[in-house]
Amino acid sequence: MNTTVKGTIQRAISFCLAYNLLHLSGFLTDLKTVSLLKKMKRNLTILFLTLFITGCEMINDLHPTAIFEVQYINYAWGYQHSGLIIDAGGNVREFNLPAAWNFPDSEGFISEAAMEENLAQLGEKSCTVDNRDLLLYSDKLANAQKGKLTTPENQMCDFGSLSYAGYIYEPGNHRYRYVLIRQTGDFYVENKSRDASDIYEWLTSPCENNLSVTLR
Repeated sequence: MNTTVKGTIQRAISFCLAYNLLHLSGFLTDLKTVSLLKKMKRNLTILFLTLFITGCEMINDLHPTAIFEVQYINYAWGYQHSGLIIDAGGNVREFNLPAAWNFPDSEGFISEAAMEENLAQLGEKSCTVDNRDLLLYSDKLANAQKGKLTTPENQMCDFGSLSYAGYIYEPGNHRYRYVLIRQTGDFYVENKSRDASDIYEWLTSPCENNLSVTLR
């Protein structure tokens, strides 16, 4: 909550407390004065509640809008493409062989419209992550986008790729920025940010194993 909102709320509380103290002490005897102060008290109470709600909304606005993704792709033994998405509302939904999936471009961006097309191809909700966790890991994703990626290391053959990633929404450009957290399978790539490591652990069990896809 910013300083202006906090200061206004504190003044409103101080006035209400002072009014009650004077009233109980018997100093407020003039009916017009009492009526005026009661009206002011009522208006300040409404103002207090409005500012409190606004302050909470301002706090939420400080968090980036983020979408998280776990995705498996393999071309070796017949085409396989499955995974899950955690949308901006915290809903976890899976996908399997979507008809027309949109991937980030060469610069790591995907348009808002293209993302909506992907979301429209998801299945039923598997679970919903806690809103506090969603805000926490959205903040971590914003930090992880600055993390350095390791050089791809060949570890397997014909296993495909299992990637853990997130997308940070850029409202001014109506697009999302792709942030790779970790990739395993034929080639191993890791985001070395500490926040990326936390996100990876979270993404491996967002629904406590109540999923049909393998996340590790």
